Amino acid sequence: MAIGRKLPNSDESRNLALTAAKTKKDNTVPASIVITPNTVVRLDSTQPLLFSAMQTRANTLQAQSAATLLKNTTEKQAKMFISHFIQAFNNGVDRGIFPAAHRAFYQLDVSSSSVPDMDTEALLLLWGQRLITGDAARIAAGGTAMAMPSIAQVTVPYNSFKAANIAQSTAKDAYDNAQETVSDMRINVDNLILRIWDEVETAFNDEEIASKRRKAKEWGVVYTDSSAPPVTSGISITSDQSTISGMPLEIIITGNLSASGGTILTTWESGQTNSADLTAGGTIVFQHVYTSTGIKNITAAEVTAGVFGFISALQIPNMNATSITLGTDLSSATTFNFYGNKISLTNMYALITQINDYGTSGGLLNISGGTMPVPDPAFPALIALRSRGWIVTTN
Repeated sequence: MAIGRKLPNSDESRNLALTAAKTKKDNTVPASIVITPNTVVRLDSTQPLLFSAMQTRANTLQAQSAATLLKNTTEKQAKMFISHFIQAFNNGVDRGIFPAAHRAFYQLDVSSSSVPDMDTEALLLLWGQRLITGDAARIAAGGTAMAMPSIAQVTVPYNSFKAANIAQSTAKDAYDNAQETVSDMRINVDNLILRIWDEVETAFNDEEIASKRRKAKEWGVVYTDSSAPPVTSGISITSDQSTISGMPLEIIITGNLSASGGTILTTWESGQTNSADLTAGGTIVFQHVYTSTGIKNITAAEVTAGVFGFISALQIPNMNATSITLGTDLSSATTFNFYGNKISLTNMYALITQINDYGTSGGLLNISGGTMPVPDPAFPALIALRSRGWIVTTN
């Protein structure tokens, strides 16, 4: 057995290391403090700053999550009302209630009854404003007011979405700034922890190995068996590429606040891999374009053992996946997006059950789109997820 020190590799473990050292120092008489006065000064100033920065980051992330949830909810409502207004107006044109030329008030194609693309926030805001401004101009020009929905019924959800979109952007900026503050501290914190641990172990060099480690642990030093076999775990996807689109398939993985650079490797087919490091709050987008048809077996695996424990969001959209297997613990994740695939109902129930078994609250699970089956709304794990505040979207 090879026992060695394990320096922190996440913000949470950095905070634990400094907190343990400061707690030990604060409860030790000055004559028995084993780290140097200069290190004590650095510890006393750095530990509260790191703790405060991490708390601010956690608070701003929570605020951003709440703002994002509200924005998504209001966006869905606004899009529905704007789309319905255009459809209702076009129906009125078909019935002769409104002249087709009046589409121009809304900057719609006067010769088309199609609903314009509103798949981005900017387009949704643009068309909402065009309807509100255009309808006022149309009525002023003698046009007949429309109902079901009226422009007033469109304006309310539009304004709610507009306000929520601004609030979410502001919350995101606040989180990004807080994340940057923590990130900027890491080099200094890592150097300080290394210095503390070196000084602590030097102070106990004359002790027996077991005694030295026991006393060093009181100062926050962490030891691990470096000869232990690495943890292997992964995510497996079977994708039907009988017809290839030429568009890239994507696996999108986002790190939580404690992620700090663990490596993930995706294998798309023999000899075709990507790897990237998962950082705190960062997002990895693995992409691959298939050039040959067939059933493809895709995996995402840990290179750094335990890195999957720091995932906050996993997205595997529009991959024509016939099965998705989470062969690892993803209990830290609160967003799962499997939109646009064609997994079996059995596989869907297995995913719902597994995510429910993690026991987390307030997440997002999207298992809609594509040819995804419709789960029984009375499925126990689905009921349990929703009872804990999960938003589960199905066909």
